Amino acid sequence: MRRKISPRVEENAHAILKEVFGTSNAGAEFILNSWPTLYKRTLHGLKGWFGFDELMLMIDVMSGYRSYGTMLTPGIAGQHIAANVVDGIDLERLDEKWGIDGTRLKEKVRALSIFDRACLEWWLQEFWTNHDSCQREGAEKFAAALLKD
Repeated sequence: MRRKISPRVEENAHAILKEVFGTSNAGAEFILNSWPTLYKRTLHGLKGWFGFDELMLMIDVMSGYRSYGTMLTPGIAGQHIAANVVDGIDLERLDEKWGIDGTRLKEKVRALSIFDRACLEWWLQEFWTNHDSCQREGAEKFAAALLKD
């Protein structure tokens, strides 16, 4: 079943969709319909990249309750997670809280492609969209999805 939606896009997105796909509507349909597979495939590729406590730190830093909070912005997709990890480690010493090597985690996040980081941000957003901030058990189960099988 196909559902009709009417997203609004920035002028630069409209222009590139038209340039690449012939019309902005055809481009938007292609991008939106290809996104679920790309997202799932990317998350599958990230399995095992991070340890459990590193994932828990990232869930922690993407919480809107942190002083630097997170509201994802399309124009800087893929750049939120690196900045939040750095702030969480440097400003709040969350590496100590989670018992991880903060320098190593910063390097691992920076080593990802920008699309990998964007998918990671969307995955973390999914947690905060669907879970209460006090549900550590829920966070642990959620984080386990990205651990190596």
